Amino acid sequence: MNLLLAYKEKDFKKLSELPIPKLEYQYPRGNKEAENIKNFFIALYKLYNDKNYDGAIAILKSLLTLETKNIRYAFHLYRAETLKAIEAS
Repeated sequence: MNLLLAYKEKDFKKLSELPIPKLEYQYPRGNKEAENIKNFFIALYKLYNDKNYDGAIAILKSLLTLETKNIRYAFHLYRAETLKAIEAS
């Protein structure tokens, strides 16, 4: 929820500094799903607020390689590539 609020507030510093909750009984300690969600919101920020299409495309491609059937990642990757092409023409 905090990621969504930071994105809506258009505060990249707050978005990038939000801690990822650690799962207590997982080895190695970490939470890959939460990390992917955070990276997704960072990509959305770069895409829609910064108009940094290349940065957003790189993040979304890496996320899509981890979850090949994720429709949201695929849609926003398509959108970022389309917006980049429109800007170039």
